[in-house]
Amino acid sequence: MFLNFKSGNEFAPVVEKAAVPWNGELAVILHADIADSTALLQHDEAIAHEQMGQSFRRFEKIIGKYSGRICELRGDALLASFKRTSDALSAALAFQQAQADQFAGKDASPGLLFRIGISLGEVIFEEHLVTGVGVVLAQRAEQLAQPGGVCITTAIHEALPRSLPFAFESLGDCSLKGFSEPVRLYRATLKPGHKLTEPARKRVIPRFSSPRSI
Repeated sequence: MFLNFKSGNEFAPVVEKAAVPWNGELAVILHADIADSTALLQHDEAIAHEQMGQSFRRFEKIIGKYSGRICELRGDALLASFKRTSDALSAALAFQQAQADQFAGKDASPGLLFRIGISLGEVIFEEHLVTGVGVVLAQRAEQLAQPGGVCITTAIHEALPRSLPFAFESLGDCSLKGFSEPVRLYRATLKPGHKLTEPARKRVIPRFSSPRSI
């Protein structure tokens, strides 16, 4: 999927269904939403739309860098899928840092702040609709994230390699709308003084050559 930014400060997703390979399969789900987007639009709609477009383009590049794919872009929210928990969290933290760097030192506005939630679950695609418990859980986790922060579920927390430079703060067992049982959530950050691990390069498998004659 590519983001199509139209004239008149409007933007919309262009969905390429064939490019999304995880129909009905287990995937890592990332849901991101702009904090206080209504207030930003009411303050200066033109600037808000411009910043939103720039931010979503920035996020799209980072998601692609970490081998993820954007599934949906709805207004001020974004939904993406990954195959690896470490890629999803790395992309989320890299984007939050990129946003902070982009607006650092600007007195006029702190910039757009995103909340991000990450879960593990099954995703089902039906035309342009993406559904599944994993999607809802990522949305609920995002709602408990701080502006500029990332919140993950216990399944993500348990699946992440402990060798990576992530730090976690338990939020305890949280009651989430639509879920009968509490779900343990964690705030995820980068350990102080550490850098994110660069995404693994895709392995190029050479073609078999014809055997040499002896």
